[in-house]
Amino acid sequence: MTFYNEIEKQLKKINMITSISEHDYDVIETLVKNSLPDEATKDIPELNIILIVSIGNSMGWPYDHYIDYDIANLDMFETMEDFLHVTAHEINHLFVGQMLAPEGIKPEDFFLQNFAYEGLAVHYNNNLKTLYKDKKYDDITYGMVVSDMEFYERNFDKIFEMIKADYYACRGKQLEEVANLVSSHYEIFEFMGKKIQQYPTYYFGCYMWGLVDLRYGKEKLYEAIEKPELFVQLYNSVAEDKYRLYIIL
Repeated sequence: MTFYNEIEKQLKKINMITSISEHDYDVIETLVKNSLPDEATKDIPELNIILIVSIGNSMGWPYDHYIDYDIANLDMFETMEDFLHVTAHEINHLFVGQMLAPEGIKPEDFFLQNFAYEGLAVHYNNNLKTLYKDKKYDDITYGMVVSDMEFYERNFDKIFEMIKADYYACRGKQLEEVANLVSSHYEIFEFMGKKIQQYPTYYFGCYMWGLVDLRYGKEKLYEAIEKPELFVQLYNSVAEDKYRLYIIL
């Protein structure tokens, strides 16, 4: 396998990410604070990075007070800056994951919140530009798979029509059914016949939720997570006509 055939190259990547400096920690902290409600970042717990070998598809994921990185996929980090931004991305998950699915959420709103989990982390920390949504910062994009993003751009209308149809179809479903729909349709490593590394929720969640942030700011956006029925109203007010979602009453 590539990991074992290029072990010296992988060890150099490990040396890179284990040489993190105080300045690097400051970069991560700033990104995290800029991506979350002010109240949420008043008491950030101590977090630790764990390196594992799983030979899987993901470069990293959060768990409890840990960020796990698969050293078999460290090639995805071309620079230290990629690593810092992706680490902030994973920390965002730890906070946002606890905010999603407030009590009483409607299934169709829960469907859209599933796109917020990856979408907000990508918008705030990877600084992705999508069709119809600018970057968050005047900076480059970090840690994204270009071929996947180009695929989503080429097929934007077709995929968004799928998302709209599933949004409407979620009405009346159980939340577990909605979660299964998202995981089986939009969180898979082969989509529309193409092998991918970053799910459709990365790109389209970044587009929908990031569009609201750019217009209304993060405090209003996180209010729309706490009050899920608010999100579609905010999104429709800034989306182009053909990409608006009908509000399901």
